[in-house]
Amino acid sequence: MSTSDFSLSNKVAQHNDLITSVSTLNIVPLKIFEIIVSCVDTKNPKREITLRKDDIYAVFETKSTAKSNYFKNHLHTVMQQGMIIELPNEKEAIVLLSSYAEWEKNGDLLTIELNERIMPFLIGLKDNFTQYPISEIIHLNTKYAIILYKWLSMNLRMFEEYRNKKFENPCISIEEFRTMANVQNKYTDNRNLDRAVIKKAIADINKQTSINVEYEKMKKGNLIYGFSFHISRKKVAPELKNPEILEQKELSDSEIYAESLQSKYTDYLLELMLIAPTTLRDRKVMIRLYKQVYSLYDQMRELLPKGYREIREHLIDLKENMIPAEEGKENIVKYLRVSAEGQLEKLKIMAAVSIDGYVVNEKGPRFDQHSAEVANDVTIY
Repeated sequence: MSTSDFSLSNKVAQHNDLITSVSTLNIVPLKIFEIIVSCVDTKNPKREITLRKDDIYAVFETKSTAKSNYFKNHLHTVMQQGMIIELPNEKEAIVLLSSYAEWEKNGDLLTIELNERIMPFLIGLKDNFTQYPISEIIHLNTKYAIILYKWLSMNLRMFEEYRNKKFENPCISIEEFRTMANVQNKYTDNRNLDRAVIKKAIADINKQTSINVEYEKMKKGNLIYGFSFHISRKKVAPELKNPEILEQKELSDSEIYAESLQSKYTDYLLELMLIAPTTLRDRKVMIRLYKQVYSLYDQMRELLPKGYREIREHLIDLKENMIPAEEGKENIVKYLRVSAEGQLEKLKIMAAVSIDGYVVNEKGPRFDQHSAEVANDVTIY
């Protein structure tokens, strides 16, 4: 059975010509476009990608009984409206993301075949490209915030790559922004464009993403002719090793939530169906997972020769030994934490004490059945 290529920990990679292209898509089709692009594996590229419809519904929190038609109509829009891209020698091209998609009427899988013409803008990118987390795009609330966020991320990446100050403090003319955002005939008073589009987009970006942005209006007299920006990354602590550090509040809840969505551990939990895709939208659960469970996995990983691989094996065994909980008594965070605490205790003992027949450095410790049994006694998912 095919599995989904989509995860909220995915990153979007695009050529900068695609970043600065003219988008005629509205907010929902634009997010769908970004979600599809995030599914492209740049290391092992393929034109056919697979998504679960339920993942898409969860992203947009769609509860309507007509959600299938709602999504289908927006996907149709994505497939009809191309991106207008500037080419050398004063040429332009309209490039479509996809021209073929199929889905199971009574199933969950959706398959999309990417257009051959768009692939050079998505794969084999060595220079002149930008990468950003899909989770940040999903949480932005307007198409203008998405377009501006991508452009700002492009400039920030160029600054970090070349240390050129012009990329740290990029400027854009009114005409350039109007073209990029496809608002040539909207907000014709530049003061309205500033208030209704730029100011709101910057506030959204600062609230929802990992970058900080300040901006100034560029004026000739009272006439606004452009905008200048100052971009920086929010300070996020490295992977935290224990719950005590988390209690020092070095990260805000929003930053912790963003980190949890991008964690490999979250990918494993989704893959093994220890959490559902809808759990990703539950900020409280994801923050608790990061604080109470992932920090334990970090400590375990330092004691395991094969690191992440053995964490995944631990979770596979945990899933196989799981006892279904009574309705209303599910608590996946507590279950994972108690099992991890038991396993970590054993690993620490093994690291400190030599036991006949137990070779830590060659194969690494295996799953501790007792840890799962203790966890099952406390609470089970």
